[in-house]
Amino acid sequence: MRVPPESTDARATSLLTKRQPRFIVIAMNGDSSKCQRLSGKSAFVTGAGQGIGRGIVEELATQGAAVTIAEIDETTGPSTAADLSQAGLQAQFAKVDIRSEDDIKAGIAAHVTRFGT
Repeated sequence: MRVPPESTDARATSLLTKRQPRFIVIAMNGDSSKCQRLSGKSAFVTGAGQGIGRGIVEELATQGAAVTIAEIDETTGPSTAADLSQAGLQAQFAKVDIRSEDDIKAGIAAHVTRFGT
């Protein structure tokens, strides 16, 4: 990410250039309330323990998708999975640090083992 030339704050520059992505956004066409149900589909969503990622995974699960909450935070990730499961939705938590290829592979393997796709 490029920092605008007018920015001279060294701390802000450091934070902007070292920042890691927190989640993958899954785009839907149009209004999600009109979205075709996702029954029989599954989603592996990173950063889904809180914030926007949680909102995305909640919408996907509500639409019928089986979801894996791939999250580095071992508090918010399991909590989100438990909330969805208690609501009768298919959800599981996988501890994943997206900077680690091994974590990503293990998370996807757990997803495939549980949901098949």
